[in-house]
Amino acid sequence: MGANKFVVLMLLLLSATANASLFPMFFGGLLMDYYPIWMTPRVKLEVYMETMCPDCRGFFHEQLAPTWKQLRSIMDVEIYPYGNAKETPLSGGGYNFTCQNGPLECQGNMMLACAQKYIHNNPTFVDYSICVMEDSKTPIRTGKKCAEQLNVDFDPILMCSLSREGDEVLHEVAVATDNLQPKHTYVPWMVINNIHTEEIQSAALSDLKKYICGVYTGAPPSACL
Repeated sequence: MGANKFVVLMLLLLSATANASLFPMFFGGLLMDYYPIWMTPRVKLEVYMETMCPDCRGFFHEQLAPTWKQLRSIMDVEIYPYGNAKETPLSGGGYNFTCQNGPLECQGNMMLACAQKYIHNNPTFVDYSICVMEDSKTPIRTGKKCAEQLNVDFDPILMCSLSREGDEVLHEVAVATDNLQPKHTYVPWMVINNIHTEEIQSAALSDLKKYICGVYTGAPPSACL
C-alpha cells in the first residue's frame, strides 16, 4: 500500500472510531478491502528433500518453481535438505553423514543448509534452492553460479559447507526431519499448513498451484483465477 493510501486509511479509521455510527460502515467497506492483503495467512509449504533425488528434482522443476513464480505472494516455503540421510556423531565433535545418493548429495544438502543460514531473506533462499536443484549433481559449482545470479555472497556458504559449522547446521535439519509426525517414508515429503496426508502429498505432486489456490483463504490472486 502506498504512503498516501495508508495515511487516508488511518484518518478514516480515527474518524470512524470517534463516530460510532460510522464504525460498522467503515469496517464493512474500505478496511475490509485491505483485509486479504494485511491479515490473510499465507499457505505454508514445507518440503523435506534431498538434493540429488530424481523425484525431488522433478518436483522442484515441474511444480515448485512455476507455482512459486506465480504465487509467492501467498506462500511461505520452508526447505529441509536431508531426507533419508543418516548421521553419526563423531567423538571429536561434528557428524558423519551418509546420504541415499552418495557423498555429493551430502555436500549438496549441507550447502543448502548453510545457504539457509546465510541467506537471511527466505524468498531469496527459496529462489536459490530452486536454482540449485536445476543442476544439483555438481553442488559447489551450481551453488556458486546460483549465488552470482541472485547477488548472494557465496563465500560464507562455501566456508560453512566445508567445515564443522556445516555439520552443525545440517544436524539441525536432520533433527527437524526426524521429528516429523507422521514420520517421513519417502522424499520429497510435503507438509502443508502443518499437515501431511497422502491426499495432500498426491495433490502437491500432481498440481501444486491448484492445491495452493484451493487452500488459500484470502481473495485469490489473478494466477488462481
